[in-house]
Amino acid sequence: MRPDVPLGHRTFIVEGDAITRLSQARCNAFILKNQPALPEYAGQTITLAFVGYELMNRKPSKIFLLQTSRHRVTEEGRQDFDFWRESADLQMQGVFLNRAKVLNADGVINAKVKFDLRRLESLRPKLSGLAHKRILEVLFGTV
Repeated sequence: MRPDVPLGHRTFIVEGDAITRLSQARCNAFILKNQPALPEYAGQTITLAFVGYELMNRKPSKIFLLQTSRHRVTEEGRQDFDFWRESADLQMQGVFLNRAKVLNADGVINAKVKFDLRRLESLRPKLSGLAHKRILEVLFGTV
């Protein structure tokens, strides 16, 4: 990525194979300002897909980031701060968890590391092929 290339990003709510584009204003209100921006998802845990891309002539030309994350929505439609903090802590530990040994020298499984790695995977779910395709269609037109 060159520093002179303009960048853009989009956020989508992913439900199975279905995607819903989330406006930047609602995304910022939900994630950054902790405002009740998603009342229609109250009491649910949702998957957000964040896509970062390079722009050419003000249109997406190349994706450089596609990542997912799970977020719990409170009854008011705000982000559940406790869930977010626990997720953030686990993702920060993930750098070390990926290097940790699940088996020790004696061949005994380190259950805590294995459990934390599983929880970390659940916080960053993989997109289905169809959801991935639909995101590409929104960004680039028909694929």
